[in-house]
Amino acid sequence: MAITALVVVIAVCFLCLSARAEWHSYDELPEWIHRGNLRWVQARAKDMEEARSLVEQGFNLLWGSGWTSDPEVVAFLEENGVHWTDYVCSTSILWHPGEKEDCSLERFPPLRQATALDADGSRKVIYDNLWDRQGDTARFAGCRLSPEWLTHQKRRMTLAAQGGRPFPEDPVYSKLESELAHPLHVFFLDNPFLIKCYCRRCQEAWAKHCRERFGVFVPDPERCPDERIRNAWDYFWLDVNAEYVRKLKAIARAMAPPRFVIPNWLQGYPEYYYLMQKAGPDAVLIELGGGGERPWGRSEFPYKVAAAATDGKALTNIHCFRPARPRLDLRRRPYPLLWGEDVPAGYLTCAEAASCLASYLTTGPESFNRFLKDHRNLDADAQPAEEIAVLYSIATELWRRRRWGVDPLNFLGPHWWIGMDYSPSAHVKHLADRLTGLGVPYDVIVERDLTAAQLAAYRCIVLPDVQCLEPEQAEALEQYVRSGGSVIVAENLGTRDGEGNLLSRAESAGRAGPLATVDRLVSLVPAADLALEGYVPDGAGGRIAAPSSGVRQQPPRARLCINRGMLPDGPGPYDLKVRYFDSSLGKGSIRLTLNEQPLAAWALDRQSDEFHWGTVRGVELGDGDTLLLEATPEGGELCRIQEVRIQRPAETRELDGGSVVFEPDRLTDVPKERLLSHLREAGGLRCRWHVEDASEDVFVNFLRPAGTEVLALHILNATVRDHHHATILDHADCAARKTIALSEEERGALAQPVVSLLGFTPYWTQTYMAREVAAQPFRHKDQTQAWLSVAVNGTQVGRLRLGGIEDGWTDVPFDPELLDAENVVEVRVTGDVGYRRSYFGLLIDTEGRDGASEWVPSPWPEHGPEAPNDLSPYEGVQSGSYMIVIHNEGDEAALPAYKPAHTPVSDISIMIPEDFAREPAATLISPDAEGAAPATVTGVAGGVRISVPQVDVYGVLLLARSDGEIRRLLSRAED
Repeated sequence: MAITALVVVIAVCFLCLSARAEWHSYDELPEWIHRGNLRWVQARAKDMEEARSLVEQGFNLLWGSGWTSDPEVVAFLEENGVHWTDYVCSTSILWHPGEKEDCSLERFPPLRQATALDADGSRKVIYDNLWDRQGDTARFAGCRLSPEWLTHQKRRMTLAAQGGRPFPEDPVYSKLESELAHPLHVFFLDNPFLIKCYCRRCQEAWAKHCRERFGVFVPDPERCPDERIRNAWDYFWLDVNAEYVRKLKAIARAMAPPRFVIPNWLQGYPEYYYLMQKAGPDAVLIELGGGGERPWGRSEFPYKVAAAATDGKALTNIHCFRPARPRLDLRRRPYPLLWGEDVPAGYLTCAEAASCLASYLTTGPESFNRFLKDHRNLDADAQPAEEIAVLYSIATELWRRRRWGVDPLNFLGPHWWIGMDYSPSAHVKHLADRLTGLGVPYDVIVERDLTAAQLAAYRCIVLPDVQCLEPEQAEALEQYVRSGGSVIVAENLGTRDGEGNLLSRAESAGRAGPLATVDRLVSLVPAADLALEGYVPDGAGGRIAAPSSGVRQQPPRARLCINRGMLPDGPGPYDLKVRYFDSSLGKGSIRLTLNEQPLAAWALDRQSDEFHWGTVRGVELGDGDTLLLEATPEGGELCRIQEVRIQRPAETRELDGGSVVFEPDRLTDVPKERLLSHLREAGGLRCRWHVEDASEDVFVNFLRPAGTEVLALHILNATVRDHHHATILDHADCAARKTIALSEEERGALAQPVVSLLGFTPYWTQTYMAREVAAQPFRHKDQTQAWLSVAVNGTQVGRLRLGGIEDGWTDVPFDPELLDAENVVEVRVTGDVGYRRSYFGLLIDTEGRDGASEWVPSPWPEHGPEAPNDLSPYEGVQSGSYMIVIHNEGDEAALPAYKPAHTPVSDISIMIPEDFAREPAATLISPDAEGAAPATVTGVAGGVRISVPQVDVYGVLLLARSDGEIRRLLSRAED
């Protein structure tokens, strides 16, 4: 076989770890469904030409059972190892529009006993029907403990496995029109949500469980003041839902021939990672929609945590939604986030999945697909090979979800739609993204990986605020350090048990041992730990807020009388940290005093709708001291306080052969150099990759092909180049202005003038789900009341609802009588623009040099320009010309082109430690390049640097002890 590849043989260091992390191989499953082998695609195969193309590209699972009735095509696909799957809803009872609910239940009496109930006795509604988004019909949830529902599901799966006409007696599929359905080999279990039910049967099961554990029965534990019972209730339902999926799997296995189940679980929800572990599906589809896919975000972390949760099961992603866009980080240069002809977004997302041993339901380029097929032995049952592991504590994130009051069933709310990036557990993903940005390869592990055998594979374990820890897990971590490993302990460790129940300081210290943080950090919950005067509890995990001025009788105060138990390690100097919320509803301040002496004051004038940390370093604290937080709210600012911390500074301690790096702050907040210092001290920087331009987006995943000593470095380049930046309009006091000069002749030609703007709004405001905003992290008014105002020469000519503006050019007609020789077009937002997802992003052509554009900053400190010609609040000077054009309506030729382009990256440097070397070789193969290109290997202090000449989108760098080992691996692909 001729390999279309870039092949370079060079002398480099061979990586041979003394111990290795291992995922299962799952020999009980057929080979085609193993990780790295499963190629699932939503594509048609109606004729032989389409069927041959899919087979030649290596796809082995087609989504959609009714796409061919030609026996010859079917036989060809099956002879070539192709299987079928289709949607089988695992949760919902669907009602067709126009049918009365009772009539449907009368037609199918068993379902009357099968619906899940809410606490008030009503049937649990999931969401509107797919075919009737605006109608009155609804999806009801099936009860997980109902035998009638399980019988219904078995019947539904049996009908799907048999194929034929779409099930005339089924209350869902009888309404759908399609061709003859091919018998399914795999059940795509959609909507496998975490369902809680209050029906009689479920109440009896919970009562038994509750009495066995606590000796009492609490019928509505979500309102119970005992945290242990609330936590037990959640885990009871997690286990019930996991058992339900196992029952569906047993139904599939009992068929002849056996079938398989692949649930669709949403990324970002720890509940679903728990179910991945407990339910034992055959493969997992992780829906990344809204997670920020390439090239505008990174989603390799959800793949990695799903692989950890499933212990290396096959993973697939559905490319169903474009990335959601909250208000962008003003510290980073923004991407315009618009689609362009030369941005291979589909290819980038497919390549990202492949680099993480996953698959994508879109096809991607044929050359890429053929490359994966030809080199499938590189991926099949491959193993992780990084030296650093980040612990995603499922138990901790379950507790964090409960603390924030986020309902995983309300998945069509902002918590799912914006994905993992803005969930309560986002700090772990943001840390992983930060490691990628620093060029540090990482693996993800979960609690069950906290064993001596698994931990021995890593040089460094990162523990980001792992509050929930069981004794055996803490013991494994301690023994790992005593055996020479290093850990970075950030924030808290082991302050709660495995179900999220708070431990005493003595219990926590005894459990976490020398890794304990209770002698370094005390986190205080304002509503529970501070004496309040004027402040009131505000929900969301103990946060407090100042009532409005009409209610207040005195300045709101939160007083803390310090006792010895509040000091982590006795009297002495501590850092004080206060986490407060700066909303867009007004201005205010929070003042901190110690024994009536002022320590600090923080102005709440940023209008950023974000939490901030206020810090005072080196404060002498002792028993009996009094800290006082006093608020001065103005204009609706509620001066919310979420947390108070008393903590020791960062420190590294040696423990036998290993080390423990204590970092009291969140690792996503610490400065870059401090994070790098922690990683260096923990031995976590031996392997790195580097690109010269910080704006280039490169990701490298370290994997080891099964049964070999070869190391495969999967390289993804998602770099997009264009000459556009973006500004952000998210406050009524800031505006973008552009002066457009028009001659008398040009004005005369404008019979139907329009102002055209090139920009975007958050995707969240463009969906039907924007009807409701939940209280995370705070409750706010309906964001659809935000508007974009456009004025020409001081006269408003358009007022567009932000939720109705689509990406791209937006036209605003106006009266030609307003035109003048010099025309000032002003764009600003009005109305309820405070919610951080309500804004308008206006593009800037950085090559424009007319000097006619002007940024009008608001009073926010963040909105201050860095230079007179700066047109945006984003970090760095962004000069040029706003993409605002006046032209005749319909004259698209007058619009400047916007064409972002994907750009290859040259000279990627990969650092390999020198103690891995032994006469090795390296080969770079890629679907995007042909022939050979020079590469260089340079010995540097402590290692070897490999310079990869160029990667377009995707390539694999193979490292081995000899050229022959690589040739044998590639020849296996040819065979």
